[in-house]
Amino acid sequence: MSVALPSIGASYGGDVATGQLVVLAYLALLTVGYVPFGRLADRWSPALVLRLGLLLFAGGAVLVAVGGAFPLVLIGRALQGLGAAAAVSGGQVVVFREAGPARAGRSLGLVHVAVAVGLLAGPITGGVVLERFGWPAAFLVEPPLALGAALLARGARQEARAHQPPSILALLRRPDLVAGLALAVLIFVAMSANMFLVPYLLQQPLALAPSSAGALLAIVPVAILIGAVPAGALADRYGSRWPSTAGLALVTVGILVLAVAARADAVMIAAAALVTYGAGAALFQSPNNRAVLAAAPSGAAGLASGLLGTSRQLGQIGGVLLSGSLIRGGGGLDAPAAYVFALTVLAAIAALTTILAAVRRR
Repeated sequence: MSVALPSIGASYGGDVATGQLVVLAYLALLTVGYVPFGRLADRWSPALVLRLGLLLFAGGAVLVAVGGAFPLVLIGRALQGLGAAAAVSGGQVVVFREAGPARAGRSLGLVHVAVAVGLLAGPITGGVVLERFGWPAAFLVEPPLALGAALLARGARQEARAHQPPSILALLRRPDLVAGLALAVLIFVAMSANMFLVPYLLQQPLALAPSSAGALLAIVPVAILIGAVPAGALADRYGSRWPSTAGLALVTVGILVLAVAARADAVMIAAAALVTYGAGAALFQSPNNRAVLAAAPSGAAGLASGLLGTSRQLGQIGGVLLSGSLIRGGGGLDAPAAYVFALTVLAAIAALTTILAAVRRR
């Protein structure tokens, strides 16, 4: 999706606000859907919620590809957001319950590996399809994959939940859970804004073709692919605090190095920055997710998963909005100095989050 943003923007106006709307339509419904689908996973069957989400995501992709009019593109992205909320809320509960406490970090790491595989294939495949067939064709790659995943999910154990799960307020009285949620909000402001700006940085000031930009963007999911399971294993053995803190520190360094790349007009420096950033993202996410789900009371893993997703998406929405303000305030999409300014601010937010992670209890 990210590598297609400049092309979608060019089709419907060409400015950064167009790209922001496409991203925000997805993120807004994703954010709204997490908690309801998480509660449904606790009260109903997580496996069924997972499959419902995959079907919604596939339908939204078709609408984006064939809708034509910009409002239909936004509606399709909104449907994809709802589908993703259901799939993540249900899927994360299935994995957490099947793994048990001793292997929860590693199992959640495997979830991130699966996500990373998709993120890895997406920019590369999307960049090639975009150059040859245009951006609508890139969305037509998604429905067969989502439908195939829905068929595979039929094998997941379906566990009906007849009880009344704890309320949101009950969960928010747990300090360890609230700490994990707060860290997710803050770091995803920085991470979302960073990854929103990077495709523009690569294709405009650094003048890379979409396929080359997609290949560089693939560095991040490769790093997550390599690091997610070891990060989860570290959290299973030593707790979540220090692995997640180290991950946040690497994210901070990666964003700062991207600012250096923007100033120096250096593609190789940008590549090194994305390696560091991706390694940090891998080291943070599995341990932090484990900490939040482990802090939830019995029968509330779905709701905790939904709150975690909501926190993450609130951060992402804030990051996308902030990125547009920062880039406009710095001089616009074609000005390297604007990226230096924006990325420096985002690194400061990531550094603050690192400090907060270091002082939490566990």
